[in-house]
Amino acid sequence: MLVTSISPTEYAPFYANYIKQVSEGNLFEVYQKSANENEAIYASVPTEKQAYAYASGKWTVAEVLQHVIDVERVFSGRLLRVGRGDKTPLPGFDQNEFAAAASVEVRPYAHLVTEYALLKKANLAMAKGLPKNAWTQMGVASGYDVSARGLFAMMIGHEQHHLRVTRERYF
Repeated sequence: MLVTSISPTEYAPFYANYIKQVSEGNLFEVYQKSANENEAIYASVPTEKQAYAYASGKWTVAEVLQHVIDVERVFSGRLLRVGRGDKTPLPGFDQNEFAAAASVEVRPYAHLVTEYALLKKANLAMAKGLPKNAWTQMGVASGYDVSARGLFAMMIGHEQHHLRVTRERYF
């Protein structure tokens, strides 16, 4: 399954930036490579940088990682439902409400990294278990048509977006 085969009709326009972040190739391999690289980066964040925010009102590195985890969970739930042919319109969510409710400051950063790694493994296993015809299934999320493969590419691209910003503004 190549990322270049994903049509703009398979995702909402505001996700185009995430889709552009995804390297061409087999999406399972791109996902696995991204997960491995990003886990190593998240795990290597020095203690003094974990609670660092580059400006007032911006998320800390730990909050960014929690956000990546939360969005991955939302997108993977959508992926499962769309891939299984569920036509129920799926609601959006407020990422800022999620971030405020997460209380990452009371969790050890290492737990976030472990949660991230386990989530990536579980989501890749789930994605690989979907039958071939599931990837072109269409559903509705946040009021827009979306395909299963569009959702999977968004999962990769969303994280790449945040990792790029983290590298530019935090390290």
